[in-house]
Amino acid sequence: MELKRNLPSLGRLLAISGLCTLYRPLSYFFPPADWRSSSSTGGPTLINLIHEVDLLHYWYGPIVRVYAEPTPKQRVFDAEEGAAITLRFQSGMVGTFLLSDAVPSLYNFEQKDNLDFFLARKSFHRVFGEKGSLSVPYFVRWDYGEEERDWRNEILGTKLEVPKMRSPFVEQIEHSVRVIRGEEQPRCDCVEGLRAVMVCEAVRRSMREGKPVEIAQDVES
Repeated sequence: MELKRNLPSLGRLLAISGLCTLYRPLSYFFPPADWRSSSSTGGPTLINLIHEVDLLHYWYGPIVRVYAEPTPKQRVFDAEEGAAITLRFQSGMVGTFLLSDAVPSLYNFEQKDNLDFFLARKSFHRVFGEKGSLSVPYFVRWDYGEEERDWRNEILGTKLEVPKMRSPFVEQIEHSVRVIRGEEQPRCDCVEGLRAVMVCEAVRRSMREGKPVEIAQDVES
């Protein structure tokens, strides 16, 4: 919510850069969770990237084209281990996203969202606009202040105030309970879930075929 609220201050949005890079030990793929190693059900595209895509859609609107190059494999499993991905949004904004579950790295959504992870305090997402740029999740905004936008001028970093939040997992479960009880509507409907799946399937197809993949936008509820 805080990123969405601060986006207008950046002016027209031009580009984003995202990272979801971490290391999963072999035990992560042991039975009964061996489905994680299958190309049909596992891999970081369907396990991790799908959540990132959901956020990207919420922040920036629909993704309409992807191109993905797979990372070299280190394991013997069927599932992919990662990819370098380029994105085009319906708005015209473009982006890059680096995905891997087989690299020692501090740059991932989980280290802020999951209390079981080492808290590295590293930004894993950046958005660039005509008036400034912003890093997430520690919300440092970069701009020229009152000076002319010129790379020779000093660029200023401002730490934005962000309200302290509860664990997202607790928030999700409590929201799900309220939805089941009929107390509120789901914040994310089945159409938005399907859109995220479509993007991830397009990423996998691009890795297989070695070419960009267009993503249909005529999804009905």
